[in-house]
Amino acid sequence: MTMACRGVTRAGAPRWMPRGACWKRLLLALLPVLLGACSGLANRNAPAFSEVIARNDNYIIVRASRDATSRSLAKTFLGDAGRYWLIEEENDDTPVRPGRIVVIPLRETARSGISPHAVQAVPVLCYHRFGDRDDGMMISARRFEQQMAYLRDNGYQVIPLTALLEFLEGRQRVPRKAVVLTIDDGHQSIYKIAYPILKKYGLLWRLCVVFIRKRK
Repeated sequence: MTMACRGVTRAGAPRWMPRGACWKRLLLALLPVLLGACSGLANRNAPAFSEVIARNDNYIIVRASRDATSRSLAKTFLGDAGRYWLIEEENDDTPVRPGRIVVIPLRETARSGISPHAVQAVPVLCYHRFGDRDDGMMISARRFEQQMAYLRDNGYQVIPLTALLEFLEGRQRVPRKAVVLTIDDGHQSIYKIAYPILKKYGLLWRLCVVFIRKRK
């Protein structure tokens, strides 16, 4: 743009504003740059869905995009990727795939686990000591790891004890295959044997309560 393109277009307009054809040429020149910038911004900030089909106070129905997962949808709409199981259970555990219609519950129902067809129970696995044998008070490292692998491979989700308490009081819904892990006392075997296994399976932060008994 040359200096000839500068001037006053109307009363009070800045003198740097181009007139007539110069303005059109400037806009056409900048259009690819603007479109490219907007496209890049959209790609970086694109939510994990391509189309909202319907919504009300209880549900949002979306058509999943190419990169959508139950975790990304939970993060976008529920504010917590860890609540992906709500979406999976609402859709009968049908995988999220491109183009698939997904129902996202905005409000938790059946918080007490009581429905017309069933009553939900949550198993509580209590451990005491870890060692080289299996008996009433001790579990071997091999058996303990087998059990943690079983929980993972069969879709169980370990929840904290606080979540179980809120579930029993009817204030919070928990996954259909929820389970609680507890360890009592505080033997060194918890750190030496259980800790590496729990860390391996990503269960450390979900371990519920370790009651430490002081020894004289």
